[in-house]
Amino acid sequence: MARVLVILAVLSWSVPVLADVPSPEQEACMGKEVGDSCGGGECAMTKCSRARPGPDGKLETMEWDCVQCVPSTASSTGKGRIAIGVVAALVLLGGGVWFAYRKGIARPTA
Repeated sequence: MARVLVILAVLSWSVPVLADVPSPEQEACMGKEVGDSCGGGECAMTKCSRARPGPDGKLETMEWDCVQCVPSTASSTGKGRIAIGVVAALVLLGGGVWFAYRKGIARPTA
């Protein structure tokens, strides 16, 4: 029983506090300047925000200027990936129909 309590105590103390952890977009631009490339985009000046409890207990939102990674307009979009997927599916479907026709499975009976 004591061993379980020790394990639970260690686990509860080792949980990281996420209050001041930067977002992945902010982390991608740490140490970089505005306009530098980052994962899938470029670093740009944006507004960051965080909600914290105020003196009256209600949430207050703080905003400040920060550098974040934003998707660039020149990067590949989801539409290009969808088009590639559709073409691949049509090729596979056409190949399956051709194979079935060749094996005599899909021949029309007259």
